[in-house]
Amino acid sequence: MTVHRRSLSPIVCAALAATITTFLLARPAAAAETVSRVRSSDRSIADLIEQAAKHSPTLTRLVAAVEVSDGIVYVEPGRCPQGVAACLKLWMVTSGSTRFMRIIVDRRRLASDWRLMGAVGHELQHVIEVLSDRFVTDGNGVYFFYRRYAPTDADRFETKAAIRTGDAVEDELRSWRADTR
Repeated sequence: MTVHRRSLSPIVCAALAATITTFLLARPAAAAETVSRVRSSDRSIADLIEQAAKHSPTLTRLVAAVEVSDGIVYVEPGRCPQGVAACLKLWMVTSGSTRFMRIIVDRRRLASDWRLMGAVGHELQHVIEVLSDRFVTDGNGVYFFYRRYAPTDADRFETKAAIRTGDAVEDELRSWRADTR
């Protein structure tokens, strides 16, 4: 059997080398990039969560708890029922082993970024409460979870842990802000 070898032109070799180099240089950056399980389609909210987590140990703990869970949470702008500034929607969709939830925030009803992040922290505490029960896999499950554990009135639920958590996030960010002035 005869093997015929053809050499590649210098231009093809240069193009191939450039492509491989670009791929190898880009890989570490792409590999280091992770997609958070706490997300927003609103870039300003996503950036604010990322920045606030750097200065609030409580918010950092909440985000970390969601990161190791089977949940993905979308924090989106919008209006909540009953005129509240932020809410965990009584909604959940499960796809495979991942449970998706939504937090809604009405930025117009929140006077400052740290109040917004306090509200997000409060709602993330609710997310963690729900995700702690692996049998809650849909919106009805979320509703009945809170009917059992945190009834307040017809379709509104509250936990002391969420109130404390939201206050802690606000206090930590307010304190950090005061220290930077």
